[in-house]
Amino acid sequence: MHAKPEEKPSRNGLIAKNLAIITTIITVIGGGFAAWIANNYQSKMSAATLISQREQAESQLRATMFSNLISPIVGYYKDGGKIQGEIPLERERLLVEMLALNFHDHFEFKPFLIHVDKRLATELDKDEREKAHESLKSVARRVISRQLATILNLGSKKDKTEIQTLNIFELPQDEKQRKDYEELKKYFSDSKYKESGVYFGGFGDEILLESPDKNYSLYISIKSCNWDNETCEVYFRIHHKSQENEKKFNQGEQPHFTLTWFDFPFTDNTLLADGNRFAVALDQFSGLNVPNKSVVFKIIWFPKVYFTPRERPINYTEIREKLGIEAGK
Repeated sequence: MHAKPEEKPSRNGLIAKNLAIITTIITVIGGGFAAWIANNYQSKMSAATLISQREQAESQLRATMFSNLISPIVGYYKDGGKIQGEIPLERERLLVEMLALNFHDHFEFKPFLIHVDKRLATELDKDEREKAHESLKSVARRVISRQLATILNLGSKKDKTEIQTLNIFELPQDEKQRKDYEELKKYFSDSKYKESGVYFGGFGDEILLESPDKNYSLYISIKSCNWDNETCEVYFRIHHKSQENEKKFNQGEQPHFTLTWFDFPFTDNTLLADGNRFAVALDQFSGLNVPNKSVVFKIIWFPKVYFTPRERPINYTEIREKLGIEAGK
């Protein structure tokens, strides 16, 4: 008896078989890919939820902390009546210092700090007052240092933070010392110092500074300083390059302000029309008990994309990048 010859599968059968195999493979791959997408999405959502909850908890904690710190300073209500009178000076100083250290990036604490410093001057004797003032000044320096560190990490290679150092010296009374001072001033006016962002001058001298993009010229002068209170009267003129070319300078009263240790870059700054922004901060104060008084300032030019926390409800930097809008346009 002969065996039947083996039947060859038809072409349609082979196609159907291959399609079934391919379909199975696609189904397995698709299922794995879908599971990966779902797992990845869930992981991202979990991270976003965790970050959101953490930020919410931190915001609530900061809000409670701010309320607890500010209430004793401004007064609080109890049983329908407001507590009258000022809190003890030492307690108020401590509360204001804690507020400044923890909330300096959102609130302007200069009025608070000046108020406390005035109380120190009137309610304490000289030694106690100097000690308490040094404590306030130490807090101010820490805040300025923190803010400068934050600002320096902002921006890009084309739009970055620039800090210029301004050294102001008192003009000596002695004729020989005056000549030496003029020689020193001439020496430090060399371009290599200007390129490094270090400028030198005397009280009353008008010093020319430029914005990083060269669009603005800032003429700044320190007319006088109160060496007891460590404050300075700063006068300035600022002009766009178009005004410089046409010599269109305002002839009115020159703007000025009193600079203190309590002027912080985040809150005490000047915003210009094209997005340039600058701030002036004290760095060193050599006044009493020295032959020639001097003071050192920092001029901070912010990146154009920078907005203060109070001005920035959303991330404008990302919006500008996605829209392809360059800073200043």
